[in-house]
Amino acid sequence: MRPPMKSKTTFNCLHCREKHVCDPRNRGRQCYCGKPECRQASKAASQRRWAGKPENENYFRGPENIERVRQWRKEHPGYWRRKKPGKQDALQDLCQGQDAGNKAVVDSSKGSVLWIIGLRRFRRESGYAKSAADSSLRERFIM
Repeated sequence: MRPPMKSKTTFNCLHCREKHVCDPRNRGRQCYCGKPECRQASKAASQRRWAGKPENENYFRGPENIERVRQWRKEHPGYWRRKKPGKQDALQDLCQGQDAGNKAVVDSSKGSVLWIIGLRRFRRESGYAKSAADSSLRERFIM
C-alpha cells in the first residue's frame, strides 16, 4: 500500500508568479497570493469563469431578469441614493440645557456662588453697568 500523498505547502501565484506558502485551510486549491493586485486578478478570473458557464449566460438579460431587478428595486427604495456629505446621524439626541433664570448656583466644592446665567443676562439685556449694588448682592449670597 502506498502512503497518502502529501498536499503542496507552497504555490506560485498565477498573477505575480512569486512563490508563496499556502494557507493551511486552502492547501492544494490556493492559486493567488494576498496582494491587492493579485486579489483583484483572482476576482476578475472568477467572474470570467462564472460568466462563461452556459447557465449564467443570460443572467442579466431577458424579461424575467428585468422583472426580478424591478421587484428588488421596489423592495429597496433609495438603495443607490447617496447621503449628503457632512450630515451624519447622531449617536444620541442633543440635551436641552435648563435655564437657571435669575438664580445663583452654588458650587459645593468651593463654597462660593457662581453667577452663571442670571446676572450676566440681566446686564446684557438691560445695559446695566457694574456698580456697588453688585458687591452688596454678592455679599448677601456668599456662604
